[in-house]
Amino acid sequence: MAKKKRAKHKQRLIAKHSSAPLIISSRKEEAASRKYRSEKYIEYIFQTEMGIYASSVLIPEMTDAEVFEALESLIERLKSGGRLPAVSETTETATELITSCVVHNLNQLPPLSSADLAGCLKEVLASARTRAQMQRGPRGYLKFLAGFMRDFGVQVRWEKQEEAVETGLEEYDKPLPLDSGQPVQEADGFKVGDSVRVKPGVLDPDLNGDIGGWQGRIIGITRYGDLPATITIKWDSLTLKEMPDECIRQCELKGLDWAIMNLESRELEPAMPRDSEQDTDRVQEEIARQHTWDSVGEAGLRIQNVLAGVDPDDEQAALDAWDEYLTEHLTFPFEAEIVEFQERGPLQTGDRVTVTGIAELDDQYGLVVNVRKGSHEHHFPLCDLQVVNERSPNYQPVEDYSIWFSNR
Repeated sequence: MAKKKRAKHKQRLIAKHSSAPLIISSRKEEAASRKYRSEKYIEYIFQTEMGIYASSVLIPEMTDAEVFEALESLIERLKSGGRLPAVSETTETATELITSCVVHNLNQLPPLSSADLAGCLKEVLASARTRAQMQRGPRGYLKFLAGFMRDFGVQVRWEKQEEAVETGLEEYDKPLPLDSGQPVQEADGFKVGDSVRVKPGVLDPDLNGDIGGWQGRIIGITRYGDLPATITIKWDSLTLKEMPDECIRQCELKGLDWAIMNLESRELEPAMPRDSEQDTDRVQEEIARQHTWDSVGEAGLRIQNVLAGVDPDDEQAALDAWDEYLTEHLTFPFEAEIVEFQERGPLQTGDRVTVTGIAELDDQYGLVVNVRKGSHEHHFPLCDLQVVNERSPNYQPVEDYSIWFSNR
């Protein structure tokens, strides 16, 4: 099979001015995205997600779409030069509640410029959309977020009435997330670095399986007032090797960390170390490679089949594998819709185009396809498209590729 032409960065200026211009989604502006993942902004992102989680605890039927609406509204306000709105004294809708919780949390942090706040919120929104696509269902992202918060050790408490009024949540008599507690080096007879074993009969707090006898090292201890200390354990290499594959798959699917667990001190007992930390890291890396795409469920199994035998670190080889797979499985032409935000260019979100073939492989933007809208032809990243006909045999391969590209 003849390989598609691979466009290098230095060739992109030519491509932009050709008769079929390459249109790039703002999602691929990697430099901007990396900026807001830095240590300077991570607390703003975390507090935004804490606010979203708080609102979802208060309204269990909340949907991902309501989260997206709240974030998009805040982003538009900030992009137009405005500041964060005042915390509402009353909240009548889920979207208003999300906004109040997020703004309340962000107001506790040192002020940022409107542009930087918008950048942080866009990072959360992009992550939320990706998780929603991976998990499926109306609450895919929120289910992932709940698992993440549990895994991180976030607790809940009853909100004081005066704080509830300040936050605009007085009509909700339910728990709100507490902060992550007080980290300590030693508590309840255990200290960081100790080896511990789970007592018989203890169940996994998330999956409910029996984890009695599992062993690992303490990597963190958190104290929540007078409650038993929360012990963060990193499982040793022997426990990791014996961990059932289905347990790992379920953890990946639910957004839980299978290599680390939080348990109460009363559920643990001292133990002698059975391996070195280097052994643990090596085995963990080996297992992680085998379960790279478990987190996306059935789509992950299909992605693993496409990439069978490909080094996970060799992105060019992975793109070649997708090129070969999609060339074999896609039937052209087909109708598609642009589903990712486009900051500029003649094609915008919601536009429908006819895809006529794969044009080239780009080392940054992946598979680029020929599309036609009316009498005009363009080059466009396949990852920003969705096949219109969900029953078409083209739908699933394109969807799987987009999931892979967004999370590679």
